[in-house]
Amino acid sequence: DNKNPQLLYIGDLRNPRYFPTTNVLDFSSNKGEPITAQVRYKNMLVVFTRTTVQTMTGKSPDDYTRNLVHDGIGCIAERSAKVIGDIVVFLSNEGLKYLVHSVFTLETLNVKPIDTPIRSQVPRDANACAMVYDDQYWICFPDRNFILRYYYTGKVWTRDISSKLNIVQFAVEGSNVYNLTKDGKLYKHDNTVYNDVGEAYTMLVESKFYDLSMMFNRKKLRRFYVLA
Repeated sequence: DNKNPQLLYIGDLRNPRYFPTTNVLDFSSNKGEPITAQVRYKNMLVVFTRTTVQTMTGKSPDDYTRNLVHDGIGCIAERSAKVIGDIVVFLSNEGLKYLVHSVFTLETLNVKPIDTPIRSQVPRDANACAMVYDDQYWICFPDRNFILRYYYTGKVWTRDISSKLNIVQFAVEGSNVYNLTKDGKLYKHDNTVYNDVGEAYTMLVESKFYDLSMMFNRKKLRRFYVLA
């Protein structure tokens, strides 16, 4: 609600007789912050403000229950909150965090950091947008022209840098991925093209020094891997 940004409305799009009945969900707090993002997670609705995380459980308005998960951390970028398997990842004022069920009760969620190895490289950008695709969590920072990608099966982070990475929204439709950029252009991902709209991006290759000359130690280099 533009006038009351702490409110959400629930309707039944497949039941015309539902209109104009309105179920209003009020997620206001003593901080007076507007809702920044909301995602459906398992059997609950997770609702974020800039500094709070709240949940709503229940199957109907008669048994809805609202709970406060965190009163200091929230989501600052509305398009950054995404469900990845058993967790919810989002961008907060303290970096990228994730929500996960407590090991003791399924109704309890814990907030934990997911960007520990790259904490200094994560901007606190409210324009950031994210998507889940190809077993990765992608988050683009359009004001800085780079994307961070998290391979959540291997727990590895990578970074893509290009002047063309000014994406403000992702859209995934089946196997197709589309990007909407700040200048209003729409692009489609193409795995057969190795440039960004004609701009060639550089590949950084790092190597380690292997000292095979230490005396009294027989060594044999069996394999040497180059990752690109």
